[in-house]
Amino acid sequence: MQIRRIQLMATDLPALASFYGEQLGLPVAVMDAGAVRVIIGWTEMVFEARPSSQEKTSHHFAITVPRNRFSEAKDWLKSKTPLIESEGQDAFHFSLWNADAVYFRDPAGNIGELIARRTLDFDSDEEFGAGSMQCVSEVGMVAHDVARTAQRICQAFGLQRYPGGKIEAETDFVALGDERGLFIVVEEGRAWAPDWKTAACSAPMSVIVETPIAGALDLEPGPCCIRGLTDADC
Repeated sequence: MQIRRIQLMATDLPALASFYGEQLGLPVAVMDAGAVRVIIGWTEMVFEARPSSQEKTSHHFAITVPRNRFSEAKDWLKSKTPLIESEGQDAFHFSLWNADAVYFRDPAGNIGELIARRTLDFDSDEEFGAGSMQCVSEVGMVAHDVARTAQRICQAFGLQRYPGGKIEAETDFVALGDERGLFIVVEEGRAWAPDWKTAACSAPMSVIVETPIAGALDLEPGPCCIRGLTDADC
Protein backbone atom coordinates (compact mmCIF):
# COMPACT_ATOMS: atom_id res chain seq x y z
CA MET A 1 0.00 0.00 0.00
CA GLN A 2 1.13 3.55 -0.68
CA ILE A 3 -0.32 6.61 1.05
CA ARG A 4 -0.82 9.27 -1.60
CA ARG A 5 -2.76 11.99 0.23
CA ILE A 6 -3.75 12.74 3.83
CA GLN A 7 -6.14 15.53 4.73
CA LEU A 8 -6.31 16.65 8.37
CA MET A 9 -7.94 19.48 10.31
CA ALA A 10 -5.80 21.94 12.27
CA THR A 11 -5.71 25.42 13.75
CA ASP A 12 -2.88 27.95 13.30
CA LEU A 13 -2.06 27.07 9.71
CA PRO A 14 0.70 29.72 9.49
CA ALA A 15 2.58 27.96 12.31
CA LEU A 16 2.30 24.64 10.46
CA ALA A 17 3.50 26.21 7.22
CA SER A 18 6.49 27.69 9.02
CA PHE A 19 7.31 24.44 10.83
CA TYR A 20 7.21 22.13 7.82
CA GLY A 21 8.54 24.66 5.33
CA GLU A 22 11.09 26.79 7.17
CA GLN A 23 12.17 24.44 9.97
CA LEU A 24 12.08 21.08 8.21
CA GLY A 25 12.67 22.40 4.70
CA LEU A 26 9.84 20.50 2.99
CA PRO A 27 7.94 21.90 -0.02
CA VAL A 28 4.96 23.82 1.39
CA ALA A 29 2.19 25.76 -0.32
CA VAL A 30 -0.58 27.86 1.19
CA MET A 31 -3.74 27.04 -0.76
CA ASP A 32 -6.53 29.44 -1.65
CA ALA A 33 -9.17 27.46 0.24
CA GLY A 34 -7.51 28.13 3.59
CA ALA A 35 -5.26 25.10 3.72
CA VAL A 36 -1.57 24.24 3.86
CA ARG A 37 -0.12 21.55 1.61
CA VAL A 38 3.11 19.74 2.53
CA ILE A 39 4.85 17.45 0.06
CA ILE A 40 6.70 14.49 1.63
CA GLY A 41 8.07 12.32 -1.15
CA TRP A 42 5.15 10.76 -2.97
CA THR A 43 2.70 11.80 -0.22
CA GLU A 44 0.71 15.03 -0.13
CA MET A 45 -0.34 16.08 3.38
CA VAL A 46 -2.97 18.80 3.57
CA PHE A 47 -3.97 20.69 6.72
CA GLU A 48 -7.37 22.38 6.52
CA ALA A 49 -8.49 25.16 8.82
CA ARG A 50 -10.51 24.04 11.83
CA PRO A 51 -12.54 26.47 13.95
CA SER A 52 -10.60 27.37 17.08
CA SER A 53 -13.71 26.63 19.13
CA GLN A 54 -13.45 22.92 18.28
CA GLU A 55 -11.68 20.61 20.69
CA LYS A 56 -7.98 20.23 19.93
CA THR A 57 -7.00 16.83 18.58
CA SER A 58 -3.76 15.17 17.51
CA HIS A 59 -3.00 12.73 14.73
CA HIS A 60 -0.16 10.27 14.27
CA PHE A 61 1.81 9.72 11.08
CA ALA A 62 5.19 8.23 10.24
CA ILE A 63 7.63 9.20 7.50
CA THR A 64 9.97 6.65 5.92
CA VAL A 65 13.69 7.51 5.81
CA PRO A 66 16.59 5.50 4.34
CA ARG A 67 17.43 2.49 6.47
CA ASN A 68 21.18 3.22 6.22
CA ARG A 69 20.75 6.87 7.32
CA PHE A 70 18.80 6.52 10.55
CA SER A 71 21.48 7.99 12.82
CA GLU A 72 21.85 10.96 10.49
CA ALA A 73 18.08 11.36 10.31
CA LYS A 74 17.85 11.44 14.09
CA ASP A 75 20.59 14.08 14.39
CA TRP A 76 19.04 16.12 11.59
CA LEU A 77 15.59 16.09 13.19
CA LYS A 78 17.02 16.91 16.62
CA SER A 79 18.68 19.99 15.14
CA LYS A 80 15.31 21.16 13.82
CA THR A 81 12.87 20.41 16.65
CA PRO A 82 12.85 18.68 20.07
CA LEU A 83 12.54 14.90 20.01
CA ILE A 84 9.91 13.17 22.11
CA GLU A 85 11.62 11.18 24.85
CA SER A 86 10.48 8.26 26.96
CA GLU A 87 12.36 6.90 29.97
CA GLY A 88 15.47 8.80 28.95
CA GLN A 89 15.46 7.54 25.36
CA ASP A 90 14.94 9.58 22.21
CA ALA A 91 15.28 6.74 19.67
CA PHE A 92 13.37 3.46 19.64
CA HIS A 93 13.86 0.03 18.08
CA PHE A 94 10.88 -2.18 17.21
CA SER A 95 12.08 -5.76 16.93
CA LEU A 96 8.78 -7.14 15.59
CA TRP A 97 8.90 -4.71 12.67
CA ASN A 98 12.71 -4.60 12.46
CA ALA A 99 12.59 -0.79 12.43
CA ASP A 100 14.03 2.23 14.25
CA ALA A 101 12.19 5.48 14.92
CA VAL A 102 12.33 8.97 16.41
CA TYR A 103 9.32 11.15 17.20
CA PHE A 104 8.39 14.84 17.21
CA ARG A 105 5.36 17.07 17.74
CA ASP A 106 4.29 19.70 15.24
CA PRO A 107 2.60 23.00 16.22
CA ALA A 108 -0.85 21.38 15.94
CA GLY A 109 0.09 18.70 18.47
CA ASN A 110 0.32 15.94 15.87
CA ILE A 111 2.82 13.18 16.66
CA GLY A 112 5.15 12.70 13.72
CA GLU A 113 7.73 9.97 13.35
CA LEU A 114 10.78 9.30 11.21
CA ILE A 115 11.09 5.55 10.72
CA ALA A 116 13.81 3.45 9.09
CA ARG A 117 12.41 0.07 8.08
CA ARG A 118 15.16 -2.54 7.82
CA THR A 119 12.89 -4.85 5.79
CA LEU A 120 12.35 -2.17 3.13
CA ASP A 121 14.89 -1.91 0.31
CA PHE A 122 15.44 1.83 0.66
CA ASP A 123 18.99 3.13 1.05
CA SER A 124 20.66 6.40 0.10
CA ASP A 125 24.19 7.44 -0.79
CA GLU A 126 23.46 11.10 -0.06
CA GLU A 127 23.69 13.12 3.15
CA PHE A 128 20.37 13.12 4.96
CA GLY A 129 18.07 16.10 4.46
CA ALA A 130 14.43 16.95 3.86
CA GLY A 131 14.65 15.45 0.38
CA SER A 132 15.65 12.08 1.84
CA MET A 133 12.11 11.38 3.07
CA GLN A 134 10.41 8.81 0.87
CA CYS A 135 6.76 9.14 1.91
CA VAL A 136 4.30 9.08 4.76
CA SER A 137 4.10 5.35 5.48
CA GLU A 138 1.80 5.29 8.52
CA VAL A 139 -1.35 7.13 9.44
CA GLY A 140 -3.27 6.59 12.67
CA MET A 141 -7.00 5.93 12.68
CA VAL A 142 -9.22 5.94 15.76
CA ALA A 143 -11.98 3.36 16.19
CA HIS A 144 -14.57 2.38 18.81
CA ASP A 145 -14.25 -1.26 17.69
CA VAL A 146 -10.73 -1.88 16.39
CA ALA A 147 -11.29 -5.43 15.16
CA ARG A 148 -14.47 -4.61 13.23
CA THR A 149 -12.95 -1.47 11.71
CA ALA A 150 -9.80 -3.35 10.71
CA GLN A 151 -11.82 -6.13 9.11
CA ARG A 152 -13.86 -3.62 7.10
CA ILE A 153 -10.70 -1.92 5.83
CA CYS A 154 -9.08 -5.24 4.88
CA GLN A 155 -12.17 -6.43 3.02
CA ALA A 156 -12.66 -3.12 1.19
CA PHE A 157 -9.07 -2.72 -0.04
CA GLY A 158 -7.52 -6.18 0.00
CA LEU A 159 -5.12 -5.52 2.88
CA GLN A 160 -3.66 -7.80 5.55
CA ARG A 161 -2.55 -7.38 9.14
CA TYR A 162 1.10 -6.36 9.47
CA PRO A 163 3.42 -8.14 10.03
CA GLY A 164 0.96 -11.06 9.93
CA GLY A 165 -1.56 -12.98 12.01
CA LYS A 166 -5.26 -12.71 12.70
CA ILE A 167 -7.16 -9.65 13.83
CA GLU A 168 -8.11 -10.47 17.39
CA ALA A 169 -11.38 -9.18 18.82
CA GLU A 170 -9.83 -7.95 22.07
CA THR A 171 -7.02 -5.89 20.52
CA ASP A 172 -6.74 -2.11 20.95
CA PHE A 173 -4.10 -1.77 18.22
CA VAL A 174 -3.66 -3.25 14.77
CA ALA A 175 -1.52 -2.33 11.76
CA LEU A 176 -2.85 -2.98 8.25
CA GLY A 177 -0.87 -2.95 5.00
CA ASP A 178 2.84 -3.41 4.41
CA GLU A 179 6.18 -1.64 4.86
CA ARG A 180 5.35 0.90 2.16
CA GLY A 181 2.12 2.01 3.82
CA LEU A 182 0.20 1.19 7.00
CA PHE A 183 -3.07 2.11 8.65
CA ILE A 184 -2.53 2.14 12.43
CA VAL A 185 -5.99 1.46 13.87
CA VAL A 186 -6.24 2.14 17.60
CA GLU A 187 -8.99 2.25 20.17
CA GLU A 188 -10.21 5.73 21.06
CA GLY A 189 -8.45 6.88 24.23
CA ARG A 190 -5.41 4.63 23.75
CA ALA A 191 -2.20 6.64 24.24
CA TRP A 192 0.24 7.14 21.39
CA ALA A 193 3.87 6.05 21.56
CA PRO A 194 6.52 6.84 22.52
CA ASP A 195 5.79 8.68 25.77
CA TRP A 196 2.18 7.47 26.13
CA LYS A 197 0.97 10.91 27.20
CA THR A 198 -1.31 11.79 24.27
CA ALA A 199 -4.60 9.91 23.94
CA ALA A 200 -5.91 9.00 20.50
CA CYS A 201 -9.12 10.89 19.85
CA SER A 202 -11.46 11.07 16.89
CA ALA A 203 -11.13 13.90 14.38
CA PRO A 204 -12.14 14.38 10.74
CA MET A 205 -9.65 13.11 8.18
CA SER A 206 -9.51 11.70 4.68
CA VAL A 207 -6.90 9.49 3.04
CA ILE A 208 -6.18 8.48 -0.55
CA VAL A 209 -4.12 5.32 -0.88
CA GLU A 210 -2.88 2.99 -3.60
CA THR A 211 -4.27 -0.45 -2.71
CA PRO A 212 -4.81 -3.86 -4.35
CA ILE A 213 -8.57 -3.17 -4.61
CA ALA A 214 -10.07 0.19 -5.55
CA GLY A 215 -12.98 1.52 -3.54
CA ALA A 216 -14.19 3.97 -0.91
CA LEU A 217 -15.03 3.55 2.76
CA ASP A 218 -16.47 5.94 5.33
CA LEU A 219 -15.71 5.23 8.97
CA GLU A 220 -16.88 6.55 12.32
CA PRO A 221 -15.78 8.18 14.54
CA GLY A 222 -13.92 10.94 12.84
CA PRO A 223 -15.47 10.90 10.38
CA CYS A 224 -12.74 9.25 8.31
CA CYS A 225 -12.98 8.75 4.57
CA ILE A 226 -10.62 6.31 2.80
CA ARG A 227 -10.38 6.17 -0.97
CA GLY A 228 -8.39 3.34 -2.48
CA LEU A 229 -6.92 3.54 -5.97
CA THR A 230 -5.19 0.78 -7.91
CA ASP A 231 -1.87 1.25 -9.65
CA ALA A 232 -3.69 1.83 -12.95
CA ASP A 233 -5.74 4.65 -11.40
CA CYS A 234 -2.64 6.34 -9.96
